[in-house]
Amino acid sequence: MATVNINSSRELIVDSESKAYSQKEITAALNEMFTISGFEIIKITKRKSGVLLMNCLYSQKVYTFICIVRNISNSGWKEKPFIKRIQIQNLRLIDPSLYIDTTDTSTVLILGYYNFDANPLFVMWDFYQYTMHKTQRSCYVNIGTMLKAYSDGIFAATDSKQKVWAFIPTRFKEVIFKYIKERVIS
Repeated sequence: MATVNINSSRELIVDSESKAYSQKEITAALNEMFTISGFEIIKITKRKSGVLLMNCLYSQKVYTFICIVRNISNSGWKEKPFIKRIQIQNLRLIDPSLYIDTTDTSTVLILGYYNFDANPLFVMWDFYQYTMHKTQRSCYVNIGTMLKAYSDGIFAATDSKQKVWAFIPTRFKEVIFKYIKERVIS
């Protein structure tokens, strides 16, 4: 069965392939997203399983972001090509020192990266829903959610009973500050 993808005109294209990007390419896209959003990256440290510890300066405040970033790929269900996913492990098991509660200047992010004909898109899932499992877990997103994010710049939805935020890199600042505000633990 053919996979479904989106081209730069935001049309569904059949028989196109999802490209897997290297961790280096994904990290470069992440850096670019932070930079165009006004964050000055102070330091990036790669930790176990590709988790990135990022210290950034924004509006004279230092922010700490723990970023679990993966390629968005096919869900594994041939009969459901409209569902995409990333797979993650429990951060508490792979590197417990990186598990942090959200404050006004720090949080943990699960990000998926997808690039449609040189039009990058990120999808973010609520990290705190993925901290109690002992094996790999999939974070799902529907192609329709990604399409809506391409047309609107940002789109929040519930896909496979999971809250997701899909957005183009220039809308990251809006997404991250809302995410932090909703999750701050006083």
